[in-house]
Amino acid sequence: MITHELMRELLSDNIQDIQEIAEFVPNEIVYKALIIREFMKERGIEDPRQGIREFYAFERERLRKLGFVATQEPGSKQKQKASSQATS
Repeated sequence: MITHELMRELLSDNIQDIQEIAEFVPNEIVYKALIIREFMKERGIEDPRQGIREFYAFERERLRKLGFVATQEPGSKQKQKASSQATS
């Protein structure tokens, strides 16, 4: 699982530091950090926290448009939570 703290650290480091860290961190995390870094660079985002949030929002919307993620009705999570509590 990717931790946001590790991801923020990777996004804050320069590329040479990432190469040195890469042998101790799973490849998926390093790869994701490099993708997010490029995303932030394209959009002029400086803050790693904001970059992570915007990247995941962008990725979620893209997957929704492609049909991989179902569109949820507003408040559907609250309805599910309320119905599961009512049956308990």
